[in-house]
Amino acid sequence: ATQCGLVSSLIETGFALRNDDFMDSALKLHECFDAKPEVELDKEELFPGPKNQRVREDILICQLEVLINSWNWLPRIIKEDSPKDLQNFFRPDFELPAMRDGLRVLMKRWEEQKKKQEKKEKASDDENIEMPDQLVDFFSKIQPAHNEEARGNERSLFWFTKAYQNQRMEQQIVHDIISEFSKCYDRAESFWEDRVTEARKAAEDAQLSLKQAVSSEQAQVILCSSKEDLQKVKDLLDSKSLKLTADCQVGDSAVVKRGQALVTTQGAVAQHFNKMNKSSVDAAKIYADFTSMFKAGKDLRLLFSSENYDVQQSEADKALDRLQSDLVMAKSAGQAFPAVKQNLDSLTEVLHGFQISKKDQEASRKLALQEQELQETMRVANARLRQVEMKKEHLEILNKKLEVDKKTLAKEKTQVEDQLASVMQVQESVLREKEIIAKQKEEMARALREVSGFLQQEKASLERRTTRNLGGAASSE
Repeated sequence: ATQCGLVSSLIETGFALRNDDFMDSALKLHECFDAKPEVELDKEELFPGPKNQRVREDILICQLEVLINSWNWLPRIIKEDSPKDLQNFFRPDFELPAMRDGLRVLMKRWEEQKKKQEKKEKASDDENIEMPDQLVDFFSKIQPAHNEEARGNERSLFWFTKAYQNQRMEQQIVHDIISEFSKCYDRAESFWEDRVTEARKAAEDAQLSLKQAVSSEQAQVILCSSKEDLQKVKDLLDSKSLKLTADCQVGDSAVVKRGQALVTTQGAVAQHFNKMNKSSVDAAKIYADFTSMFKAGKDLRLLFSSENYDVQQSEADKALDRLQSDLVMAKSAGQAFPAVKQNLDSLTEVLHGFQISKKDQEASRKLALQEQELQETMRVANARLRQVEMKKEHLEILNKKLEVDKKTLAKEKTQVEDQLASVMQVQESVLREKEIIAKQKEEMARALREVSGFLQQEKASLERRTTRNLGGAASSE
């Protein structure tokens, strides 16, 4: 690695200071560097066998770094006008196959990383698919030979094809190696273009689904006026998902269908449990302390909705995270592939727009839930008001009836009082007659006593006369 770094530094500095005048010295450095393809490194006197494969691969990568750096600093005038120097600098049996073998190692390692990532589910591991730095460096310093627009570019591999066009034996070897370089370039470029495009499409689909979920969501409200109402709702909730296990109706609230989930991100639940614990609140905590939300004298509004919005929001979060992650990972690829860089530049604004749109959808959903909560509250309030008004009307009717009854009773009372007065007069008259009769009775009794006394006297007198008369008659005989 030290030797490779030294050669690379010398070539870079030499060409930077002396331009094409450094070519002879650069050729000597390449000869001393003595780059070897894998078939040469695998020989007995160097690093033979499977046990040294990793060593050979690392050497090939180091050689590739030096050789691609040499290609990058090689003056354009040499590439265009000195095919012989270019042939000597990149020989078809040493430098070019060494570069090919080094590229194969890097591509193999990168493909292995991508395959491992495909087996993983966590997006947080996506950094494993980022291209190795050496591979980015290689692709950033070449342009495929078949790219006609880049043929005049000093990075174009077309200069190799042009340099060997009159060399029959070497031409096919060089053509095959250059074609492999171009295919690797195209494959890597297509991978990143497809991946970024897929991430963008996934984010667009997730945003659309989230928007549809917001527009179609129908929240329902259960109004709890007591701890018993809360307990009734709790008894119907699943402790893990906070979904209703049966239809639920409390008081004046509308029936909330089975399967609706308790909204925990806003409303009474969010306010209560966020105050209790600033960190994320889990379903078990909410279920366990459900009835603690009640405050005496204050109605509690519980929001229920389907899980569609939560699912779409989660998908949108994942899609945006993946897009953001891909943008970060593809940033290095953008250094190598102009088309990818152009796509990334536009996607940065798109990502920002997606993030703003997601926040807008969240705000719209929050506002929609608040409006639906208010509508339900107003509906219940109006229903209660109608009940009060009906009771009021009923009481007014009863009051009117009572007034009529009161007047009737007053009239009847007057009549009764009049009748009672008449009865009292009759009673007084009867009492007076009774007194008169009693006096008459006493007078008659007194008269009878006098008559009786007189008769008794007369009787006694008669009896005396009779007795005398009877005595005189007896004497005469």
